[in-house]
Amino acid sequence: FRGYLLKTVEATDEDITAFAKNASDIFKEHMIVDLFRRPDTLNKIRVELDDYIYDELIGRKGIELTTQHMDNIQDNLIKIAEMRFSK
Repeated sequence: FRGYLLKTVEATDEDITAFAKNASDIFKEHMIVDLFRRPDTLNKIRVELDDYIYDELIGRKGIELTTQHMDNIQDNLIKIAEMRFSK
């Protein structure tokens, strides 16, 4: 996740690393059979990613992200997770 985020989000290396770890933890927490075919679980993941972006990146760090940019980040993190965690 970190490599993608470094290219996508203008933030410090520390903030990117924290976001990548948080994203990884979120996916691992919700890891179930057929995760990426379960819209209900993917929506929960999206909410948690969204909360982190709003609370940490925008709220605490003052990073400016549009709603469209946030949606793109979430979509791409899900694609990366599917490639990484699907067997």
